[in-house]
Amino acid sequence: MAETPYNKIYQELVRDNGDAVGIFAYALYKQHKIAFVNQVIADENRNPTADELSNFHRSSMTQHAIDGYRIQGESLVLAFLNESLAQRVRDIENDVEDSVIGEHLKNIKDQIDSKKTWLGWGKDVLNNLSVNILTVIVIGSIIIGYNFLSEFYSKTETAAGITSQSDKSK
Repeated sequence: MAETPYNKIYQELVRDNGDAVGIFAYALYKQHKIAFVNQVIADENRNPTADELSNFHRSSMTQHAIDGYRIQGESLVLAFLNESLAQRVRDIENDVEDSVIGEHLKNIKDQIDSKKTWLGWGKDVLNNLSVNILTVIVIGSIIIGYNFLSEFYSKTETAAGITSQSDKSK
């Protein structure tokens, strides 16, 4: 039986049109073949002979070589997917930074950063001190008001004759 005039490695490496690993493996095979041709040209100063190309094709068609191309193809597909996903993540991060949420996050970050300075710290201390003083004044006013009302009622009751001084001392 006569050998076909073309190499069937594509059919060996690529299982169907959606086989990305096989397509990358075939690209690696072609890269390997070009390197082989270039090496013969560099070493021998001529193109490879038909026998040399036939030997290259036979060695490329071994199961070990085909498995090697597919393993390398799988690595390339994974690297391609990882880089694509990393780029997509960067794009999404940029979109978020440019969005309204990104603006809000930037404003919050700016506010936090402004409080990290001595001036920001000083403002926070003064604000807290003001709230504490105001709280003391309000509580003091309530106590003074209560004492004033208590004394007022006591004097009013005494003046009205409802209670006597001796009841007050009990």
